[in-house]
Amino acid sequence: MIPLLELLDILSSRFVIVFVGEWGSGKTLSMISYVRLMSEYLDVIKVISNVPLFFPNREVEYSPLTGTKQFTELSENTIICHDELLRDIDSRNALNPANRFLTSFCTSFRKMKVQEVGTIQYLKMVDIRFDDVLQIIIFPKFKNKYHKKVSEDMKIRLQKKDFYVIWTIIDKKENKSYKIEINLYPFINMYDTNFIPEKLSVSHGEYLEWLAMSKSMKLRDATIEQNEKHEKLARGQWYEGMKLLLEKNTHVSQ
Repeated sequence: MIPLLELLDILSSRFVIVFVGEWGSGKTLSMISYVRLMSEYLDVIKVISNVPLFFPNREVEYSPLTGTKQFTELSENTIICHDELLRDIDSRNALNPANRFLTSFCTSFRKMKVQEVGTIQYLKMVDIRFDDVLQIIIFPKFKNKYHKKVSEDMKIRLQKKDFYVIWTIIDKKENKSYKIEINLYPFINMYDTNFIPEKLSVSHGEYLEWLAMSKSMKLRDATIEQNEKHEKLARGQWYEGMKLLLEKNTHVSQ
């Protein structure tokens, strides 16, 4: 087992990290835990996320991830938290201009010192451009299993406060692998497990320009209008989720 600080040191120089696992495997909780740990390790103060999250005792600026244009308008020292990213970079759309925001993101994340951290159930289904720049794959697995049904297992797990997981880490960049056992219980109230993120609006400039040139200005303008409505809805849901999360954490701390 690799020590936590040694692992964080390795992962701090990686820029695209994905937690892979089926529903109930602890992948989203693992992602939130990782972002919390890395935000402190790198002293990151900006997190963009498609799920509401809150780190007590950390001065962090949280922003909702709602559109693909955000991947092309990043500021330095940012962590992107992207739950269920398959819906936004599906391999079936690999040649679609809607996925071209990946090209811009992949050429700038190193210079900008940005980390993209996401979750996915099946890695083989993501866009090949994303897979090409993917550096770290983490497979989380709970150390103990209490019930074959995920919902019942979680009830028992909460009663026992047992959130010990084993992370199996594949470092594609160095062709190495590591394992670590980590207790995720301190992180369980840092996000809303019931929140379902919206699909990102396709709003990056290259796609809108392609619409104007290959289709019509009318279609581009209609898409921009639709994106604005979609992102307004997504931001509203995100901020409502954040409000509930803050109330939950205030109650827990009392």
